Amino acid sequence: MESRTGEESVENLPDHTAERNPEWVTWSSLSTMAMAMITAVGILLSSVAMNEFFLERTTELVKLPQLGVDRISIEMLESKHEILASLGETVDEGEIRRVAKYREEETELEAATAREDAISRSALMERRLFAIGVALLSLATTMSAASIVVVRKNIWVASLVFGALGTGFVTFGTYTMLTS
Repeated sequence: MESRTGEESVENLPDHTAERNPEWVTWSSLSTMAMAMITAVGILLSSVAMNEFFLERTTELVKLPQLGVDRISIEMLESKHEILASLGETVDEGEIRRVAKYREEETELEAATAREDAISRSALMERRLFAIGVALLSLATTMSAASIVVVRKNIWVASLVFGALGTGFVTFGTYTMLTS
């Protein structure tokens, strides 16, 4: 039995594809290349969305302890004021202003945390859209390439359907990213 290298084996394969339908092979090859490029763009945008998610989530998590500290400070001062009031003593005006200041900061922090939570949820949704699109496009690219090897036009047509769906998800993810 004669041993051959991979290159020699490929060189000895008959080229039935070009003889059967060269135009179809060209279109299949071009669609495979286009789907691979859209997949690369989807992967890039997916990583951008993930970075945005982690950045916003980190910012949100950094602000939460400050929000907790402000709430504890408010509760302590209000408890002190209630005790002083029940003892019939007057409450320091400076502490009343501090409570108002803490309430204001608490409101601002809650609003900022809610904004950052919404942004991070949006980025996570974008990431999911890109992930679905990239998975569909990867499947489509593989099917399209396989259709050339096995010379089956119906597999190529199915790959175009998956490619269109994947492109739709990547496009919608991009639209969501740009409008949020």
